Amino acid sequence: MATFSMNTTNATNHTGIDCGFDTGSSCLGGLDAVVVAIYFVILLVIAFWPTVSALFKRLRNGPAPPNHEPAVEVNPSDFFLASREMGAWAVAASLFSSNIGSEHFIGLAGEGANSGLAVSGFEWSAGVMLMILGWVFFPAYFHTSVMTTPEWVQQRFGTRRIRMTISVISLLLYCFTKISVTLYAGGVILKALLGWDLYLSCAVLICATGTYTAVGGLRVVVYTEVFQTVALVIGGLLMTTFAYTKVGGWHGLENDYDIPQSYFHVFRPSTDNDYPWTGMVFGIFPASMWYWCTDQVIVQRVLSARTERDGRLGTIVAALLKVSVPFMMVVPGIVCKALYSEALVEHGHDVAYPLLVAKILPPGVVGFVTASMLAALMSSLASVFNSSSTLFTIEIWQVARPQASDRELVMVGRLAVVLSCIVGLVWLPIVGDNDQLFVFIQSVSNYLSPPIFTLFMLALFVENAERYERCAFVALLVGFTLGVARLVCHTVYHDTDGGTDFTQMNYLHFGLLSAVITATVFLALAKAQGYSEKVAGGSTQQRLLLQSSSATPSPTGSRTSTGSATESSTADGTAQPSASILVAPPMETAEHDVERSAPAGLAASAKTPLHGGRATPSINDADTMETKAAESKKITGVANLFAHIKGEARDDWKHCALTGVVLVATLAVYIGYA
Repeated sequence: MATFSMNTTNATNHTGIDCGFDTGSSCLGGLDAVVVAIYFVILLVIAFWPTVSALFKRLRNGPAPPNHEPAVEVNPSDFFLASREMGAWAVAASLFSSNIGSEHFIGLAGEGANSGLAVSGFEWSAGVMLMILGWVFFPAYFHTSVMTTPEWVQQRFGTRRIRMTISVISLLLYCFTKISVTLYAGGVILKALLGWDLYLSCAVLICATGTYTAVGGLRVVVYTEVFQTVALVIGGLLMTTFAYTKVGGWHGLENDYDIPQSYFHVFRPSTDNDYPWTGMVFGIFPASMWYWCTDQVIVQRVLSARTERDGRLGTIVAALLKVSVPFMMVVPGIVCKALYSEALVEHGHDVAYPLLVAKILPPGVVGFVTASMLAALMSSLASVFNSSSTLFTIEIWQVARPQASDRELVMVGRLAVVLSCIVGLVWLPIVGDNDQLFVFIQSVSNYLSPPIFTLFMLALFVENAERYERCAFVALLVGFTLGVARLVCHTVYHDTDGGTDFTQMNYLHFGLLSAVITATVFLALAKAQGYSEKVAGGSTQQRLLLQSSSATPSPTGSRTSTGSATESSTADGTAQPSASILVAPPMETAEHDVERSAPAGLAASAKTPLHGGRATPSINDADTMETKAAESKKITGVANLFAHIKGEARDDWKHCALTGVVLVATLAVYIGYA
């Protein structure tokens, strides 16, 4: 089990410099310090250049004419979605670096030292999830131009309460887990390699990352993530190369050191405490699909894509990169177990990666690998900051102030980044008191996220989902209640041993059970609702059909005396579909490379210019929301969804072939290390 230790062995690195927590000195020599400094200079130039360039441009152009209405310098679409102008490679780099954080260097290497390759299943399965995102979920998001995933849920189910519930839970998880965990793991790395105080390290990193995120928004975040992905991959490959050389390659690691053979296999018995094969094959899907296909941090990256093809290719390339992660992070942990097992026993497995950096890397390379770990830390933090500000601004502030201007929304988004930084720092001591942080975070995800995953699956595949909004909301509450109860048991009993008892069930098995229970509750309630409507003499939709048949149709398909052409509302405010959506609308063919439309919720009034010359409508227009809801029905439901995928695969055979290559590569590593 992974533990976060506050002490480690006083190591002497390749340069002979004493370093470690106890000495309070740095492991970096002069050359290493120069490399790290160069990294920070390049990063800051990339981060602040767009803002500085825009400032100089305004100064050069002089003041605006008296009757000229000034444009918003950074509008909501640019701040939250980079004006939807990102290419495929930028999307891929952003997806990869948003996911890989300092907790991966600490947690994955630590688990590699503790139990071997079993933890690699999380990374290899992520490749499959990313391709599901690109081919299945992303088209549904893309064609409605939503800004957040909770917004898409509202379009499918018709009311705000499910949307608001998901948004609030996501914000709490971001502040109390992702931000704090990433900060703490980064602090451990800097304390080990630089000798900095843990909390001072966290404060410096969070201020630097929060500043450029708040100033530039997603556009700057993506630019820096492209650079950080390059540094991260090169640093990881360098570490793997030196680690393999040190132990004589894979053959030497298996045969020349006292490493259990189970370390070199992914699948474990179904009774294994942490990684049972049943959980890694079946139970891993609900929480993983929640993270990769529905979580705002990840989905926001593909929402910024210029075209559907760019977004899909970005997910495929990111999936290919994820295949390499175990070799860059888990294997070095096994190497550290082989070389420095006594230090790991004494001080904990989660010091494996920084200890290996200090011990085996030559001057210069230590600095570059340290920079790559800082790149992982800052990129993942920036992603969470931007996504949390998006959720707070669009899902909470905009609801409270629907008349808010674009300028106000951007300012609130920046303040939300600052608030996230403060909450993360305040929560840091509580995170540091947890002795099993990495596994605990995985457990929390499997306890709480499966109901959200199930809800999104139902929204995607159930036609006329708004008809069953009450069923979905009740099922969501049941699933969350079950998850909170399991989390309380986990906290009270400190026991995650495998078994069938509720308080001892493995977290992966529980995640699968929670998803099944949530789906079962929904289906049972939907069946009961259908029966009660039949007994009552027909559903609301059937009654609306009779009403609309006696009304005079509008030649434009707009509102008539009977209500909306697409939906009406009941007394309690729940949106009810009209008879026109009893049958799913036919698929419509669209050009692949057409530019993205304006964000959902932005109406055609009060337009302001964007960077690319396009126009962004203002917020909260009911007709626009109805239009987006109608669009969402074109790629939902089993028949429509698979018809769209089939058409995309036929027209874009290169992406289809590349997807097959990635799937084969993923399957090959699974079989090779099973």
